Amino acid sequence: MKYFKFLTVVTLAATIAFFSLYSVHLPTATPAGSDKVAHFTAYLVLVLTAAILRPKSIAFYTVSAILYGTLIELIQPTFSRQNELLDFVANSLGAISGGAIGVTVTRYVRHRTQAS
Repeated sequence: MKYFKFLTVVTLAATIAFFSLYSVHLPTATPAGSDKVAHFTAYLVLVLTAAILRPKSIAFYTVSAILYGTLIELIQPTFSRQNELLDFVANSLGAISGGAIGVTVTRYVRHRTQAS
């Protein structure tokens, strides 16, 4: 089970790296700023999944996701992609939100199990 949890988080992180580093042709009618929503959501899902799988490591996963997003933004030009400050902001806010939701969920579950 331990390796399944690890593999789940690594798979999510690898998926984020793939779509962040390689050109994916989106429809031209994509609303402005919609990529920021995708960045936010990807990092929220990454950290929230990690938080649910390992509740005691939420802070570690949140900080790691922010650093991971920063690294990806910094190396994007080597993959013929443009790095953007707003992508970094969306990544970081998504990671922080995922961590906050993770804390809330784990506290709620802990409270419910103690009350039973």
